[in-house]
Amino acid sequence: ALGVVNTIFTADTSKIADPSELGGLFGILGSVESLAGIIGPILGGSLAKIHPIRGPLSAVLILYGMVFTMVYWGYESIVGRAKLSVSSSHDKKED
Repeated sequence: ALGVVNTIFTADTSKIADPSELGGLFGILGSVESLAGIIGPILGGSLAKIHPIRGPLSAVLILYGMVFTMVYWGYESIVGRAKLSVSSSHDKKED
C-alpha cells in the first residue's frame, strides 16, 4: 500500500513543482524514503520490545490515521493552491 501512496505523491508533486526544481525535489523525496527505511525498523523494534503486538500496530494505526486525516482534509487544497501558484508563475514568465 505504501508503494502506491509514494507513486501518487511523486506524480502529484512533479506536476506542481517548477520544472527547474524537479531534480532537487526528487532528491529530497528519495532521501526521506531512505531515512524512513532506516528509522522505521529501529522504531518498530523498540516498540515491539515494549509490547510485541500492540506497540508496532498502534504506531502504524496512528501514523496511517494522521496521513489519512491530512490527505482527506488538506491535500486537495494544498495541491490546488500549489498548482495555481505554479501556473500563475509560468504565465508571468511567458509575459
